[in-house]
Amino acid sequence: MIFEMFSKLPENAIKELREHHPEKNEGFIQATVALTDIATNMLRESPEFRRAFAKIHEEFLKYPESRSTIEQALQAQKEFGPNPNTVLN
Repeated sequence: MIFEMFSKLPENAIKELREHHPEKNEGFIQATVALTDIATNMLRESPEFRRAFAKIHEEFLKYPESRSTIEQALQAQKEFGPNPNTVLN
């Protein structure tokens, strides 16, 4: 259902909406938030979904396009993660 919905949107229509009608983005934003909430619940409830989610991320990390993402994750770990000099109890 979701794939069908997005596949029916021509690329030029999406580009035009983004560039010329930003006020119309609110509906798309709300739909995206709802889909994100659904996916988050599926992660909590479904081991099968978690495995599929992990699998796609593991595959992504194998490619050079992931470099920036990996670098940002490492920077976030340094900035926001636990201090490696402290002992966790």
